[in-house]
Amino acid sequence: MKGPIVFLTLALVIMSMAQPAEGFLHHILRGSIRMHVANRILK
Repeated sequence: MKGPIVFLTLALVIMSMAQPAEGFLHHILRGSIRMHVANRILK
């Protein structure tokens, strides 16, 4: 029964930490998606 509680706590910590860096994470996500699409087109 310990696993899910630890996971939830970890998720909450990560989410609270990600608040200021949300724009940064969004930028990385968009960049990676764009690179993935570019690789698809080039191949």
